[in-house]
Amino acid sequence: MLASEQSQANASWSPDGNLLLFGTLFVPKAPIYTLDLRSQSVSAVAGSDGLFGPQWSPDGKFILATTGVPGKLMLYDVSAQKWTEAFGSQVVYPTWSRDGKYIYFRHFRKQRDRGVESIARLRLSDRKIEDIVDVKGVGRVTMGTFVAWFGLGPDDSPLLARDIGTWEIYALDMEWP
Repeated sequence: MLASEQSQANASWSPDGNLLLFGTLFVPKAPIYTLDLRSQSVSAVAGSDGLFGPQWSPDGKFILATTGVPGKLMLYDVSAQKWTEAFGSQVVYPTWSRDGKYIYFRHFRKQRDRGVESIARLRLSDRKIEDIVDVKGVGRVTMGTFVAWFGLGPDDSPLLARDIGTWEIYALDMEWP
């Protein structure tokens, strides 16, 4: 459908199903795009150059994205056509709650605690951050494609992929007959 040398990624449907929002991979400063299914036209979202992982809010009023992986959480007001920084710390895998009142994400709680990640959520009404769960005790979390994957269940409960396998290397001394 799109004649492009760029790879499209992180597709997200608008709530009405008429627009497909997507980004690109490995293209510095590339914008976020929308594909209008009615007109078959592709256009860049204003001010989105270099942003990653776009997602429509459930009500279609906002788009979230990050400045990188990990990156700062950015929020786009669709009617005002303006981006604002929603949360200044580094986040990974932001995702909307089912009701659109929260954005859940993984982040380092404090800069000095670089090894301690948690799952937190941002309440949109007052921009308050609430830690949901510390992932320190979860064990080895799988890496997925780029970073440790995180998602939400149907009730907005956190979902993580955990590796319970082994990474050890074994050597065997054999005596063959």
